Amino acid sequence: MDSIFSRGKDLWVLPDIENSPWRWTLEWSVNFQISKSLNHSSPSLTPAALEIFKNWEASEYIQNPQTSSPWVMLSVENLLPAKWLIYSRSITEKELTRSLDVVWKGLSSPSTRFFPSKTWTTQALQGLKSECAHSTTTEVMGAKES
Repeated sequence: MDSIFSRGKDLWVLPDIENSPWRWTLEWSVNFQISKSLNHSSPSLTPAALEIFKNWEASEYIQNPQTSSPWVMLSVENLLPAKWLIYSRSITEKELTRSLDVVWKGLSSPSTRFFPSKTWTTQALQGLKSECAHSTTTEVMGAKES
């Protein structure tokens, strides 16, 4: 357990946080932020508001939910031995691969540590067709005993 929570990786990745046994071993205030975000639903525009944006030719300012990131990022530098923690709800392999590389490259390809869940096992994470997953500075932790 000590090596898992040791320094050395700047980005921690927890896909499918709701089915991750690792979640409950994180620092309590990080877990509090995760719980709050899982209960938060993003506001959506009414059809009337969407029509107004369309009439004003300002539709490019409306974020399309299909293109938004499934990840939530927390800065955890003073709470955990990492700089960032990203997590998602349930996520498909295609979505995980595509969106993970976008976030990873956006952070200048940091060293990364994956934490498996019930749905994203160690083997599944190691088999990802992702630049991040195959970086020499990426490690996948073994399964945590519940």
